[in-house]
Amino acid sequence: MLQALLDTTEKQIYAFLSFCYETNKKDYTMKELSGVFDWKTNKMQSIVQQVEVFRARYPQFTLTYDRLEKEVSIAFSPRFLLSQAYSVLLRGTVGFILLDALFQGDYHSLEQLSQKTFSSPRTIQRKLQELNHVLANYHLSYSLKKVILWQVLNMRSAIFIILPIGKFLMRRTHESWHRSRRKSRL
Repeated sequence: MLQALLDTTEKQIYAFLSFCYETNKKDYTMKELSGVFDWKTNKMQSIVQQVEVFRARYPQFTLTYDRLEKEVSIAFSPRFLLSQAYSVLLRGTVGFILLDALFQGDYHSLEQLSQKTFSSPRTIQRKLQELNHVLANYHLSYSLKKVILWQVLNMRSAIFIILPIGKFLMRRTHESWHRSRRKSRL
């Protein structure tokens, strides 16, 4: 799988799921998981909570977290696939949302993308720079400046098309007004 497309949170969820799936155990202690991933216990608890939230998007596993015993129980259904979990995780990333919007022709602006992903425009720019590294493997690149320039050029061409038509209509209206005025004087 191409891990570079995943954001940090999604990478952590995927690492957790793949470890649990490959070890094929049902119960894990937080101390054990913290040692495997080299994360602090608080960080591990946060990741388990994120996996619980992810379960709503991909319900092919069950996860219970006992906060008192600090123990995690996870069971995978026969229909669970790591590749499917990856694709569900990928659909929520900024890079995928951008590429999908470009492909569908729905991309309008950086601000709209930041609102759609609930991120700041600067965060979006940083994540898109990471996306450029992935696209470089396929001899592709993405530049916000070019898209913004393209939007401005489209706006300008629309103005240059609309302005002459508007001037022509205004001149016609002005001339017809003068003609009607001359006729009314006679």
